[in-house]
Amino acid sequence: MAGVLAGAALGATIAMILTTDKESRFKEKAADWLCDVFSGTKEKLSAVANNMRNKMDDTGEKVREKVTQVSDKMTQAKENMKDKIHEVGDKMMQAKENVKDKLDDAADKAQDKMNNMRG
Repeated sequence: MAGVLAGAALGATIAMILTTDKESRFKEKAADWLCDVFSGTKEKLSAVANNMRNKMDDTGEKVREKVTQVSDKMTQAKENMKDKIHEVGDKMMQAKENVKDKLDDAADKAQDKMNNMRG
């Protein structure tokens, strides 16, 4: 970028000289040189623009890949969470059945004791 600015400053200086120079030979050589400088600057700017475009494309692709990875991980986490919820639900149902069975057993024993006391 510094080279581009230096070239532009030098070009402006030469343009000023060209407007004051009366010899056409110097004007012609300076004009050719100035065209070469501007052509080179244009090529450099084009290369910089292409480089930036390529880097932006690469960055965009990396971002897309990362978003896909995160999305896949979130989907897997959701599935794992769903499985855990079902596991916990099944364990709670089993615990409920166990408590019910123990309460029924305790009620039966209490009834038996009551019957034995009456009898």
